[in-house]
Amino acid sequence: MSEEGPWLPLQEADLRCQRVGLRWDALSDLLKTGRVPLRGKSSGHIRVDLEAWVRQIASVDPLYFPGVSVSILPVCNEITLHLDWHSRECCRIAAELHGGGVPAMFEWVITCTDVIARWPDVVEELQAEGFWIKPQQQKSAARARPVVAPARNAALPRPRVSDDKVRQWYIKRVKQCGVADEKPSEEKDQAAARDEFGDKVRRNQVRDLRHELAPEEWRRQGRRRNKGTS
Repeated sequence: MSEEGPWLPLQEADLRCQRVGLRWDALSDLLKTGRVPLRGKSSGHIRVDLEAWVRQIASVDPLYFPGVSVSILPVCNEITLHLDWHSRECCRIAAELHGGGVPAMFEWVITCTDVIARWPDVVEELQAEGFWIKPQQQKSAARARPVVAPARNAALPRPRVSDDKVRQWYIKRVKQCGVADEKPSEEKDQAAARDEFGDKVRRNQVRDLRHELAPEEWRRQGRRRNKGTS
C-alpha cells in the first residue's frame, strides 16, 4: 500500500501529534468519529471498506449498542471493528455496505492492518477542535519565518467562544427553526455557528448542543429504513 503524499501510517501520525504535546489518545478519538479518510487491509476473509465502516459505526448510538465499537492501535497501524451480531442495526450496516446482504462468512470482529490516514484532514480536524498543530514540518530553516513570540506561547489554541454564549444562541436557533418548520442538518448548524461566532466556535460545541437540545427529527434526518418496514 502506498504511503506517499498526504497519507501517513497511524504510528507516524500519532508521533507527530505527540511532538506538539497532544495527549496520547487524541488521534484515536478523532479517527473514531469517521471524519478522517482511512485506508487499510482487512485481515479476514471479507474485504471491507475501512473508511465506510468507521463512519457507519460512528453513527451508531453507543447507549443502545454497547457492543459496537472501534479500537485504534496506532503503534501497530491497526484498527479493529467490534460488531454485535445480535444487533439489527449492525446487520443493517453490514447488509448496506455489502450490497444488500450479509455474507455467509461475515466476521463480526474485523482487524484492519497497514492502516494509513490522510494527514491534512487530521490537521484540519484537530485545529477545528482547538488544538495547535502544523500541517507539515518546515523543510528548510532558511525559508522559515522568524519566530517573534516565545515558543511557549506558540502552542496556545486560538480564542474560543464561551459555552454559555453558544448555548444561548443555539436555544434561540432551535426556536426559530421550529417556527419556520425547518429541520437543519448538523452541517447547516455548523455553518450557522460560524456565521455567528466566526473561528471562535468549535465543532464539538455545536455537535454536543445539537445532541442535547435539537429535536429528534433533526438528528434522524437522512437515516435509511429497511425496505418492507413501516
